[in-house]
Amino acid sequence: MYYYKVAPAVPYIDLLTYRYNCKLNAGTLVKIEVGRRIVEGIVFETSSNDQLSKIKDIISVNEHITFPEQYLKFIRKLSQYYSYPLGTVIHKIVPTRYIDRFFGNVKEKKHTYTAITLNDEQQVAYEEISKQLSQFGVFLIYGVTGSGKTEVYCKLINDIIHAGGQVLYIVPEIALTSQLYERLSNRLIDEVAVYHSKIADKKREQILSNFNNGNLKVLLGARSSLFVPGKNIKMIIIDEEHDSSFKQEDIPHYHTRDMAILYAKILNIPIVLGSATPSLESYQNAISGKYHLLRLNQKFYPKSTTDIVLLDMKKEELIEEFFSKKLYDEIHQRLKNNEQTLLLINKKGYASNIICNHCGSIFRCPNCDVSLTYYKKNNHGRCHYCDEKITFFICSNCNQKDFKIIGTGSEKIYELLNDLFPDEVIRLDQDTLTSATRIDNILKEFESKKKKILVGTQIIAKGLNYPDITLIGVINIDNMFTIPDFRIEEKSIQILTQFLGRGGRFEKPCKMLIQTYNPENYIFEILKMGDLDTFYKVMLQKRKALNYPPFCRLIRVLFEGPKLNELMLVTQEIARILKSNIRLSDTMLGPSIAPISKIKNRYRVQVIIKIKSVSTIPFYKEKIDSLFNTIKKGNMTFTLDVDPYNFM
Repeated sequence: MYYYKVAPAVPYIDLLTYRYNCKLNAGTLVKIEVGRRIVEGIVFETSSNDQLSKIKDIISVNEHITFPEQYLKFIRKLSQYYSYPLGTVIHKIVPTRYIDRFFGNVKEKKHTYTAITLNDEQQVAYEEISKQLSQFGVFLIYGVTGSGKTEVYCKLINDIIHAGGQVLYIVPEIALTSQLYERLSNRLIDEVAVYHSKIADKKREQILSNFNNGNLKVLLGARSSLFVPGKNIKMIIIDEEHDSSFKQEDIPHYHTRDMAILYAKILNIPIVLGSATPSLESYQNAISGKYHLLRLNQKFYPKSTTDIVLLDMKKEELIEEFFSKKLYDEIHQRLKNNEQTLLLINKKGYASNIICNHCGSIFRCPNCDVSLTYYKKNNHGRCHYCDEKITFFICSNCNQKDFKIIGTGSEKIYELLNDLFPDEVIRLDQDTLTSATRIDNILKEFESKKKKILVGTQIIAKGLNYPDITLIGVINIDNMFTIPDFRIEEKSIQILTQFLGRGGRFEKPCKMLIQTYNPENYIFEILKMGDLDTFYKVMLQKRKALNYPPFCRLIRVLFEGPKLNELMLVTQEIARILKSNIRLSDTMLGPSIAPISKIKNRYRVQVIIKIKSVSTIPFYKEKIDSLFNTIKKGNMTFTLDVDPYNFM
């Protein structure tokens, strides 16, 4: 009888010992019993301890899939860095539940592709990376929008395929995979598969099997694709590396880019990061020499231009109080020219607030400290945090049923535009991304010009590449500047620059119209000048003076409980003791009530710790664990978020 330490796909459990009558390799997928549940588990190592009583047997072994040794090392290090047990990591992000069945190999298809021709800048970037294909290195391709980063990626991928290797190509949004898949299919010498959460389970299982056994060479996907185990991965590409969507908001709070770099280091392979607006962390690593910096300053179509016009909404003639007449006229002209328009609105739903006409109270979620977003199509208010839906609007303050809606969301813009320009408008936001087929259909309608106006949230600011986009409009960016986040200036310039880059990518000139009540905002001046390097240097000086990333690491400790007073008392006591144990190089902020003080009927208090060295993360986790378990009252919990992006 053989004994093994198995990591089960069960939250908050680490390694458990099981036995089996045959020898198994580390990385074997098995079925085991935990409590009374039958779950998947991964064999991590053999166990010499066969003296334990009541050791359970491994129920069955999956012989068709293997998690390589380097993959196990990667998962273990991710678990350690973010301070979550292996069981939590496997349950949440390792795709064990999709590989119960075996679907065989990818069917061979006839494949044609277009040869890739690079300009001088692209060729230099390609050659610098291709020199180091057999070893670890982080390459940041910092290229203006439309500079042809994808062409460089494709030439590198073809080299990897020629050598028999595999490539992971990861993007931040599911919507980006559809058009990118078509571009890659025309440029790569082998098939590429798309993998993300909207793909049907059976298709996902087949892709997993074929990438694992090496028959599939290129996997294009969103965050989850990083955790598909490959047989011979030789390069990882993280496109739009700056995007905050790469940060997983659910447990475990990993950052895809950072973990991809860790994985590449373990595999001893190059990783390519690409962006027109790099994150400050990556920019600092590049200028300090930690990453290889490669610049693409020339657009693929160098004569293409996009003019930026600020529309001061205090002075504009308006349609429906939120839409400039000048923007309407510009759209009308584009339709006459058989050209296309993108419109960015930074809010989902129809309206951002529902207000009582009698007393002025805002309708709020009964479970969370947030206002309800109104959706006209289904006539309900929805909470974007707990998904509570309210269909009967009775004011909790005065019991009246008469209400009005204020604010503007993508659904409202879509309705207005559809009235103004019938049968010309289509919408793309999280509410319309219901399936892979739905995403494809929306983009194909726009690509074929059946619809010439695309309205959407931040999703449409990234990756879209259509030759007839000659007008891009920003409906409401001002609300973004009010968010309490030290990264808000960085995020704002990134979104606007990325959206600016959706136009002027080909031969036709483009115009960007920005509706704002604050045209003096210096972010707009930065956008007009296009001098991101100066902006980055100013931001780095600010961050250094305030000791914020990239000059420190952050740990956000979020405490939750049903009673605010009790929760605050417990958190204050933990913080008091923790402060006396803080390392000399570290500092602590808080405790303070989170900006959103209640979600799902649980109050929220947070502590932020600024640390100099990641080696101190386990120390703080163990200390907080010990204190919390001693001091907590009732149904209180806490979560640890290393390198947080969300402070709400």
